[in-house]
Amino acid sequence: MNEEEVSRGLQDIAFDVPSGFEFVQAFTHTEFVGQPAWRARFDAPSEAGHETALSAANPSYPPLQPVTCSATPTSNWTALGLTCEPEMLSTSRPTQGTADPVTVLLTRNTRQSSLFVYSQGH
Repeated sequence: MNEEEVSRGLQDIAFDVPSGFEFVQAFTHTEFVGQPAWRARFDAPSEAGHETALSAANPSYPPLQPVTCSATPTSNWTALGLTCEPEMLSTSRPTQGTADPVTVLLTRNTRQSSLFVYSQGH
């Protein structure tokens, strides 16, 4: 997926990437007829990756909660270069009407913040 396709995907799931984050890469995965699953990564300097900015930009999503690597379905983001960090936060939005389930993961270390978005498709 290119940045334009990701931008359309973000609109479809009503998710806003906070300022300071830059698109890194994204992939789609089609298992069956319908909307394919997709995953994307955005990076920012460490100080830009605060959960308050992410939550403020996306009030329709539940608040971010701390999560451990062992409790996170990391397979969704392995191809995007996910590394487990001491500071990881996640939120999920279940299916809403015709909207697909979405999972968001925010990781931070001393160098950078990474935002991972996974839309399950249907």
